[in-house]
Amino acid sequence: MPIRYIALDGHVGHNQAVLMVRENGLDVISKLRRDAALYEKDAGVYSGKGKPKRYGEQLNYQRLSKKYLKKSEQSGEILTRLFERDIFEQKFCG
Repeated sequence: MPIRYIALDGHVGHNQAVLMVRENGLDVISKLRRDAALYEKDAGVYSGKGKPKRYGEQLNYQRLSKKYLKKSEQSGEILTRLFERDIFEQKFCG
């Protein structure tokens, strides 16, 4: 069975580790800090001048769209929700 993903702890899921993993054709699964500044892809129209804008609005954790909700599980008072979507983090994406 070919390996496609590597799971990294948030402590070692830094930019250099991600670059090394990506160079070997793998995708990274990692936990981010709660205060990570995540951004949506820019939805604007390219003006034709300069480098196209990469980052859109900063992701608002309180307004995550239900269309990205993949799983929701309640265990006692703890609600766990799993969302899946493409986002950017400036320190990783440059």
